[in-house]
Amino acid sequence: MVFFAQDDVLHPHLTVRERLAFCGMLRLAVADALIADTIVGNAFVRGVSSGEREHVNIAHELLVKPSLLVLDEPTSDSTAASRLVPTLSALSRKERTVLLSVHQPPSSRVYQTFDSVLLLAEGSQLAAVVSSD
Repeated sequence: MVFFAQDDVLHPHLTVRERLAFCGMLRLAVADALIADTIVGNAFVRGVSSGEREHVNIAHELLVKPSLLVLDEPTSDSTAASRLVPTLSALSRKERTVLLSVHQPPSSRVYQTFDSVLLLAEGSQLAAVVSSD
C-alpha cells in the first residue's frame, strides 16, 4: 500500500520527466546496493530458493517505501524468520506499519521481536498481546 499525502512534495523547478528520472535513479542506486547477480528463477528455471524469491518480492515492494506492509506468511522456515523478522521490526520503528500472518509458531527469539500479537483460530480471536516496550 502506498499513501499519497494531500500536499505534494515535488521540486517545483523540475519537469515531470526529470523528476521521474531522478526518482528512478535513486531507487536503482538503492537496489544496486542490495542485489546479487543470481537469477531469480521460478518453478521451471533454476534460481534462488523459494524463500529467497519471497524476500526479493518484499525488497521489490520496499523500494517505494510504503507506509504499510501487509505480508502473508513471510516466515516459511525458522532460518528465514530469524533473518527477516528483525528487519521488519526495524522497519516498523521507522514510520511504517508492518502486519504479517504467521501460520506456524515462530521460535521464541523471533516471537519476542513482535510488538503485538493477535492470535486467531477458525476466524475467531483467542488472545491479543501487546508489548509493554
